[in-house]
Amino acid sequence: MVLAAILLLAGLPQSDPYASVRADALRHAYGTYDQAPERVQKIGNDPESKRVDVEKLISQLEDLHVNTYEWLIWHESTDWDDLHRFLPLAQKAGINVWVMVTPPSENPPIITAHGYSEPFRQDYVKWGEEIAKLSLKYPNLKAWASDDFVIKNNRRKYTVDYIKEVMAKSRAINPKLAFVPIFYTMFDERGEWLKQFAGVVDGLQFSHRLLNPRNLNEMDPATPHDVDKKFLEDNVAEIHRDFGANFPVVALEYSSIYRVGKPPSNEKTTFLLKLGYEEAGSVLCYLHPSDTAPNRQAIKDYFTSLKNSGQ
Repeated sequence: MVLAAILLLAGLPQSDPYASVRADALRHAYGTYDQAPERVQKIGNDPESKRVDVEKLISQLEDLHVNTYEWLIWHESTDWDDLHRFLPLAQKAGINVWVMVTPPSENPPIITAHGYSEPFRQDYVKWGEEIAKLSLKYPNLKAWASDDFVIKNNRRKYTVDYIKEVMAKSRAINPKLAFVPIFYTMFDERGEWLKQFAGVVDGLQFSHRLLNPRNLNEMDPATPHDVDKKFLEDNVAEIHRDFGANFPVVALEYSSIYRVGKPPSNEKTTFLLKLGYEEAGSVLCYLHPSDTAPNRQAIKDYFTSLKNSGQ
Protein backbone atom coordinates (compact mmCIF):
# COMPACT_ATOMS: atom_id res chain seq x y z
CA MET A 1 0.00 0.00 0.00
CA VAL A 2 2.78 2.45 0.96
CA LEU A 3 4.67 1.61 -2.23
CA ALA A 4 1.64 2.44 -4.36
CA ALA A 5 1.26 5.81 -2.63
CA ILE A 6 4.94 6.66 -3.10
CA LEU A 7 4.82 5.75 -6.78
CA LEU A 8 1.74 7.88 -7.29
CA LEU A 9 3.29 10.93 -5.63
CA ALA A 10 6.38 10.39 -7.72
CA GLY A 11 4.28 10.65 -10.87
CA LEU A 12 4.39 6.92 -11.67
CA PRO A 13 0.77 5.76 -11.32
CA GLN A 14 1.24 3.30 -14.18
CA SER A 15 3.36 1.20 -11.79
CA ASP A 16 0.50 0.87 -9.33
CA PRO A 17 -0.24 -2.88 -9.03
CA TYR A 18 -3.85 -2.17 -8.00
CA ALA A 19 -4.75 0.02 -11.00
CA SER A 20 -6.34 -2.88 -12.87
CA VAL A 21 -8.39 -3.84 -9.80
CA ARG A 22 -9.82 -0.32 -9.57
CA ALA A 23 -10.54 -0.25 -13.28
CA ASP A 24 -12.35 -3.59 -13.12
CA ALA A 25 -14.53 -2.23 -10.31
CA LEU A 26 -15.93 0.33 -12.76
CA ARG A 27 -16.69 -2.03 -15.63
CA HIS A 28 -20.07 -3.62 -16.38
CA ALA A 29 -21.84 -1.40 -13.87
CA TYR A 30 -25.51 -0.57 -14.37
CA GLY A 31 -27.76 1.20 -11.95
CA THR A 32 -29.06 4.54 -10.77
CA TYR A 33 -27.87 7.76 -9.18
CA ASP A 34 -29.20 9.91 -6.31
CA GLN A 35 -32.91 10.74 -5.70
CA ALA A 36 -33.25 8.24 -2.88
CA PRO A 37 -36.64 8.12 -1.15
CA GLU A 38 -36.81 10.14 2.06
CA ARG A 39 -38.81 9.91 5.23
CA VAL A 40 -39.28 12.38 8.07
CA GLN A 41 -37.79 10.94 11.22
CA LYS A 42 -37.25 12.58 14.59
CA ILE A 43 -33.57 12.86 15.43
CA GLY A 44 -32.58 14.33 18.76
CA ASN A 45 -34.06 17.79 19.10
CA ASP A 46 -34.83 18.12 15.39
CA PRO A 47 -38.40 16.89 14.74
CA GLU A 48 -38.23 17.48 10.97
CA SER A 49 -34.96 15.84 10.02
CA LYS A 50 -35.08 14.15 6.63
CA ARG A 51 -33.44 10.76 6.52
CA VAL A 52 -33.04 8.42 3.58
CA ASP A 53 -35.47 5.53 3.70
CA VAL A 54 -32.71 2.99 3.14
CA GLU A 55 -35.02 -0.01 3.35
CA LYS A 56 -37.28 1.39 0.64
CA LEU A 57 -34.29 2.32 -1.52
CA ILE A 58 -32.93 -1.22 -1.31
CA SER A 59 -36.36 -2.59 -2.23
CA GLN A 60 -36.53 -0.30 -5.27
CA LEU A 61 -33.00 -1.17 -6.39
CA GLU A 62 -33.67 -4.89 -6.10
CA ASP A 63 -36.87 -4.47 -8.09
CA LEU A 64 -34.95 -2.62 -10.82
CA HIS A 65 -32.31 -5.40 -10.86
CA VAL A 66 -29.35 -3.00 -10.71
CA ASN A 67 -25.86 -3.99 -9.68
CA THR A 68 -24.71 -0.47 -8.72
CA TYR A 69 -26.06 2.60 -6.94
CA GLU A 70 -24.31 5.97 -6.71
CA TRP A 71 -25.00 7.70 -3.39
CA LEU A 72 -24.91 11.51 -3.36
CA ILE A 73 -23.86 13.23 -0.14
CA TRP A 74 -25.41 16.68 -0.35
CA HIS A 75 -29.11 16.89 0.46
CA GLU A 76 -28.96 16.63 4.24
CA SER A 77 -26.27 16.83 6.91
CA THR A 78 -27.16 13.22 7.79
CA ASP A 79 -26.37 11.75 4.34
CA TRP A 80 -22.98 10.45 5.52
CA ASP A 81 -24.59 8.76 8.52
CA ASP A 82 -27.33 7.30 6.31
CA LEU A 83 -24.68 5.88 3.98
CA HIS A 84 -23.42 3.84 6.92
CA ARG A 85 -26.95 2.47 7.35
CA PHE A 86 -27.32 1.77 3.63
CA LEU A 87 -24.06 -0.04 2.92
CA PRO A 88 -24.68 -3.25 4.90
CA LEU A 89 -28.14 -3.59 3.33
CA ALA A 90 -26.68 -3.04 -0.15
CA GLN A 91 -23.93 -5.55 0.55
CA LYS A 92 -26.48 -8.16 1.59
CA ALA A 93 -28.45 -7.45 -1.62
CA GLY A 94 -25.35 -7.78 -3.80
CA ILE A 95 -25.39 -4.11 -4.86
CA ASN A 96 -22.17 -2.16 -5.33
CA VAL A 97 -22.06 1.43 -4.09
CA TRP A 98 -20.25 4.51 -5.34
CA VAL A 99 -20.16 7.75 -3.33
CA MET A 100 -20.49 11.22 -4.86
CA VAL A 101 -19.32 14.34 -3.01
CA THR A 102 -19.95 17.86 -4.22
CA PRO A 103 -17.26 20.14 -5.66
CA PRO A 104 -16.79 23.85 -4.83
CA SER A 105 -19.07 24.82 -7.75
CA GLU A 106 -22.03 23.20 -5.95
CA ASN A 107 -21.32 24.73 -2.56
CA PRO A 108 -22.04 28.17 -1.04
CA PRO A 109 -21.81 30.91 -2.08
CA ILE A 110 -22.30 29.59 -5.65
CA ILE A 111 -25.18 27.23 -4.79
CA THR A 112 -26.98 27.51 -1.47
CA ALA A 113 -29.86 25.04 -1.92
CA HIS A 114 -28.17 22.14 -0.13
CA GLY A 115 -25.06 23.60 1.48
CA TYR A 116 -22.02 21.29 1.51
CA SER A 117 -21.30 17.60 1.48
CA GLU A 118 -21.07 17.01 5.21
CA PRO A 119 -19.14 16.50 7.38
CA PHE A 120 -15.84 17.03 5.52
CA ARG A 121 -17.01 19.71 3.08
CA GLN A 122 -14.20 20.64 0.66
CA ASP A 123 -11.47 18.64 2.37
CA TYR A 124 -11.20 16.02 -0.36
CA VAL A 125 -8.12 14.45 1.21
CA LYS A 126 -10.26 13.72 4.26
CA TRP A 127 -13.11 12.46 2.09
CA GLY A 128 -10.73 10.09 0.32
CA GLU A 129 -9.39 8.78 3.60
CA GLU A 130 -12.76 8.30 5.29
CA ILE A 131 -14.44 6.70 2.28
CA ALA A 132 -11.44 4.37 1.98
CA LYS A 133 -11.79 3.37 5.64
CA LEU A 134 -15.48 2.70 5.11
CA SER A 135 -14.74 0.60 2.02
CA LEU A 136 -12.54 -1.70 4.10
CA LYS A 137 -15.54 -2.43 6.31
CA TYR A 138 -17.94 -2.75 3.37
CA PRO A 139 -16.15 -4.14 0.28
CA ASN A 140 -19.20 -3.39 -1.88
CA LEU A 141 -18.18 0.29 -1.63
CA LYS A 142 -16.17 0.27 -4.84
CA ALA A 143 -15.66 3.88 -5.89
CA TRP A 144 -16.14 7.54 -5.16
CA ALA A 145 -16.43 10.64 -7.28
CA SER A 146 -16.80 14.39 -7.57
CA ASP A 147 -19.32 16.13 -9.77
CA ASP A 148 -18.39 18.99 -12.12
CA PHE A 149 -14.74 17.96 -12.15
CA VAL A 150 -13.97 20.13 -15.16
CA ILE A 151 -15.91 23.30 -14.25
CA LYS A 152 -13.68 26.41 -14.09
CA ASN A 153 -14.61 27.18 -10.49
CA ASN A 154 -13.27 23.77 -9.49
CA ARG A 155 -10.02 23.73 -11.42
CA ARG A 156 -8.36 25.98 -8.84
CA LYS A 157 -9.02 23.25 -6.25
CA TYR A 158 -8.65 20.16 -8.41
CA THR A 159 -5.08 20.61 -9.56
CA VAL A 160 -3.13 17.56 -10.64
CA ASP A 161 -0.89 17.82 -7.58
CA TYR A 162 -3.88 18.04 -5.24
CA ILE A 163 -5.70 15.09 -6.79
CA LYS A 164 -2.48 13.07 -6.64
CA GLU A 165 -2.32 13.86 -2.92
CA VAL A 166 -5.97 12.84 -2.50
CA MET A 167 -5.36 9.58 -4.34
CA ALA A 168 -2.16 8.79 -2.44
CA LYS A 169 -3.79 9.27 0.96
CA SER A 170 -6.89 7.30 0.00
CA ARG A 171 -5.00 4.44 -1.67
CA ALA A 172 -2.63 4.14 1.28
CA ILE A 173 -5.72 2.97 3.19
CA ASN A 174 -7.44 0.98 0.43
CA PRO A 175 -5.65 0.78 -2.91
CA LYS A 176 -8.66 -1.01 -4.44
CA LEU A 177 -11.01 1.99 -4.08
CA ALA A 178 -11.56 3.73 -7.44
CA PHE A 179 -12.00 7.44 -8.16
CA VAL A 180 -14.29 8.21 -11.12
CA PRO A 181 -15.20 11.93 -11.48
CA ILE A 182 -17.77 13.45 -13.84
CA PHE A 183 -17.02 15.31 -17.08
CA TYR A 184 -19.21 16.66 -19.91
CA THR A 185 -17.35 16.80 -23.18
CA MET A 186 -13.83 16.30 -24.50
CA PHE A 187 -14.30 18.83 -27.29
CA ASP A 188 -13.63 22.18 -25.64
CA GLU A 189 -11.14 23.64 -23.15
CA ARG A 190 -12.56 21.41 -20.39
CA GLY A 191 -11.53 18.31 -22.31
CA GLU A 192 -8.07 19.68 -22.90
CA TRP A 193 -7.74 20.41 -19.17
CA LEU A 194 -8.97 16.93 -18.26
CA LYS A 195 -6.30 15.14 -20.31
CA GLN A 196 -3.63 15.96 -17.72
CA PHE A 197 -5.31 13.49 -15.33
CA ALA A 198 -4.46 10.47 -17.48
CA GLY A 199 -2.80 8.00 -15.14
CA VAL A 200 -4.24 9.74 -12.07
CA VAL A 201 -8.00 9.03 -12.08
CA ASP A 202 -9.30 5.48 -12.47
CA GLY A 203 -12.21 6.18 -14.82
CA LEU A 204 -14.57 8.93 -15.91
CA GLN A 205 -18.32 9.35 -15.75
CA PHE A 206 -19.55 10.96 -18.94
CA SER A 207 -22.56 13.10 -18.16
CA HIS A 208 -24.51 12.40 -21.36
CA ARG A 209 -27.04 15.19 -21.52
CA LEU A 210 -29.85 15.15 -24.05
CA LEU A 211 -28.66 17.94 -26.27
CA ASN A 212 -30.96 20.04 -28.41
CA PRO A 213 -29.26 19.89 -31.85
CA ARG A 214 -30.41 23.46 -32.54
CA ASN A 215 -28.91 24.80 -29.29
CA LEU A 216 -26.30 22.64 -27.59
CA ASN A 217 -26.74 24.58 -24.34
CA GLU A 218 -30.32 23.31 -24.00
CA MET A 219 -31.64 19.93 -22.94
CA ASP A 220 -34.15 18.08 -25.07
CA PRO A 221 -35.52 14.62 -24.21
CA ALA A 222 -36.47 14.17 -27.87
CA THR A 223 -32.93 14.58 -29.25
CA PRO A 224 -32.58 12.46 -32.41
CA HIS A 225 -30.96 9.09 -31.80
CA ASP A 226 -28.15 9.73 -34.26
CA VAL A 227 -27.17 12.96 -32.44
CA ASP A 228 -27.00 11.18 -29.09
CA LYS A 229 -25.11 8.24 -30.57
CA LYS A 230 -22.48 10.33 -32.30
CA PHE A 231 -21.97 12.60 -29.28
CA LEU A 232 -21.37 9.63 -26.98
CA GLU A 233 -19.25 7.67 -29.46
CA ASP A 234 -17.02 10.67 -30.21
CA ASN A 235 -16.40 11.42 -26.53
CA VAL A 236 -15.67 7.80 -25.62
CA ALA A 237 -13.28 7.51 -28.57
CA GLU A 238 -11.47 10.71 -27.53
CA ILE A 239 -11.14 9.47 -23.94
CA HIS A 240 -9.69 6.18 -25.14
CA ARG A 241 -7.21 7.99 -27.36
CA ASP A 242 -5.99 10.15 -24.49
CA PHE A 243 -6.37 7.82 -21.48
CA GLY A 244 -5.85 4.40 -23.05
CA ALA A 245 -7.94 1.91 -24.99
CA ASN A 246 -9.07 0.05 -21.86
CA PHE A 247 -9.74 3.09 -19.69
CA PRO A 248 -13.17 2.76 -18.00
CA VAL A 249 -15.93 5.16 -19.06
CA VAL A 250 -19.34 5.25 -17.39
CA ALA A 251 -22.25 6.79 -19.28
CA LEU A 252 -24.37 8.82 -16.85
CA GLU A 253 -27.49 8.93 -18.98
CA TYR A 254 -30.14 11.63 -18.49
CA SER A 255 -32.93 9.09 -18.57
CA SER A 256 -35.06 10.76 -15.91
CA ILE A 257 -36.51 14.24 -15.36
CA TYR A 258 -33.99 17.03 -15.95
CA ARG A 259 -34.83 20.74 -16.42
CA VAL A 260 -37.28 20.20 -19.26
CA GLY A 261 -39.80 18.84 -16.73
CA LYS A 262 -40.36 15.40 -18.17
CA PRO A 263 -38.34 12.25 -18.76
CA PRO A 264 -37.59 10.74 -22.16
CA SER A 265 -40.15 8.39 -23.64
CA ASN A 266 -39.93 4.69 -22.83
CA GLU A 267 -38.43 4.03 -26.24
CA LYS A 268 -35.88 6.83 -25.79
CA THR A 269 -35.03 5.64 -22.28
CA THR A 270 -34.27 2.12 -23.50
CA PHE A 271 -32.21 3.52 -26.37
CA LEU A 272 -30.12 5.70 -24.04
CA LEU A 273 -29.40 2.99 -21.48
CA LYS A 274 -28.52 0.48 -24.19
CA LEU A 275 -26.36 3.04 -26.00
CA GLY A 276 -24.52 3.97 -22.80
CA TYR A 277 -23.84 0.39 -21.76
CA GLU A 278 -22.74 -0.81 -25.17
CA GLU A 279 -20.59 2.19 -26.09
CA ALA A 280 -19.09 3.09 -22.70
CA GLY A 281 -19.19 -0.28 -20.95
CA SER A 282 -21.14 0.92 -17.90
CA VAL A 283 -24.29 3.00 -17.52
CA LEU A 284 -26.04 4.80 -14.66
CA CYS A 285 -29.48 6.33 -14.85
CA TYR A 286 -29.68 9.99 -13.88
CA LEU A 287 -31.75 10.07 -11.69
CA HIS A 288 -32.96 7.10 -9.65
CA PRO A 289 -36.61 6.68 -10.71
CA SER A 290 -39.41 6.90 -8.18
CA ASP A 291 -42.10 4.21 -8.04
CA THR A 292 -44.35 6.48 -10.13
CA ALA A 293 -41.82 7.62 -12.75
CA PRO A 294 -43.49 7.24 -16.18
CA ASN A 295 -40.46 5.51 -17.70
CA ARG A 296 -39.60 3.38 -14.67
CA GLN A 297 -40.71 0.15 -16.36
CA ALA A 298 -38.42 0.82 -19.31
CA ILE A 299 -35.49 1.30 -16.92
CA LYS A 300 -36.39 -1.88 -15.07
CA ASP A 301 -36.81 -3.89 -18.27
CA TYR A 302 -33.38 -2.94 -19.58
CA PHE A 303 -31.55 -3.62 -16.33
CA THR A 304 -33.42 -6.90 -16.00
CA SER A 305 -32.26 -7.88 -19.48
CA LEU A 306 -28.64 -7.22 -18.44
CA LYS A 307 -29.02 -9.27 -15.29
CA ASN A 308 -30.67 -12.14 -17.15
CA SER A 309 -27.89 -12.15 -19.73
CA GLY A 310 -25.33 -12.62 -16.96
CA GLN A 311 -23.83 -9.16 -17.24
